[in-house]
Amino acid sequence: MEFIKINNQNISKENMAELIRLICEKKEFQNISNKLVEDEIIKLIKKSSKLTKLYATKEIKNILKSKELKQTIKEVRKVLHKLHGMFNELNFEKREEIIENVISEKLTKPEFEDKIKEILEMHVSSKERINDYKKIYEKIFSILPKKDIRTILDIGCGFNPLSIPLTDINNVEYIASDINSEELKLINKFKDKFKEEYNVDILTKQFNLLTLDSKNEKIIKKQISNLTNKEVDLTIIFKVLEIIELNKSHRISENIIKNIPSKYLVVSFPTKTMTNKPMNFTNRGWMHLMLERLEYKYDTFEEENELFFVINKT
Repeated sequence: MEFIKINNQNISKENMAELIRLICEKKEFQNISNKLVEDEIIKLIKKSSKLTKLYATKEIKNILKSKELKQTIKEVRKVLHKLHGMFNELNFEKREEIIENVISEKLTKPEFEDKIKEILEMHVSSKERINDYKKIYEKIFSILPKKDIRTILDIGCGFNPLSIPLTDINNVEYIASDINSEELKLINKFKDKFKEEYNVDILTKQFNLLTLDSKNEKIIKKQISNLTNKEVDLTIIFKVLEIIELNKSHRISENIIKNIPSKYLVVSFPTKTMTNKPMNFTNRGWMHLMLERLEYKYDTFEEENELFFVINKT
């Protein structure tokens, strides 16, 4: 029997597999990889010697009604929901069907752009900025030198890469990273089309954002190296820093911004809640103070539901 060592206790891989199965029974989590779910389970168990002992000494099938197991499932699902569940509106099969139809049809450029908008409507995050993508990138490239940007890294991308036809992004390598492997597969379906029409090379990388939720700079550096081992010109982090922090510490965001191997970053924050109510503190004063302390040049602009920081680290 194989084991995973946590807090000097051996938890069987069978127990871990059963925990993952129980957590992913819920439909919204079925497209998240087992490895990412396991990472979150281990983080939770490490915090509690009681949980460690329980899962090391008892088979999951014998404690299905225990409050500890129920709480474990609840807590891990809560984290996964923040990362993934809240962004999805249509089920995967429906989205795949629509995308297959778009890829197979012979469309003019305006027709293709209209279809892209329909697809962006399927994802809450991209839906919010669907009419603003062109303006957003125009503002970004009025601040940053577009001619110097040949590589883009998009962390927690969702369907952002599919907005390329609505922008003036071209002649770049675009690295799309997200927790959801199935959504990355859908993005990959446009790889040939984007290369042919816009000279954009799409690369996809599955990545668990919550591996960055550490105040330890060495850990952040190591996790970022798993995401990219080369310097990129521009990194996009739309509406995900506060999800990574999970209300822990702004030191996490600082370590990410400092250690992303990128000259330029565009970081955004929501200005409205998921129920479309205005947030109390939208300015993110802590972000201004941090960037000034680090002596990074930056500009800000705001669209309807989103505040953008355009950062120059050079």
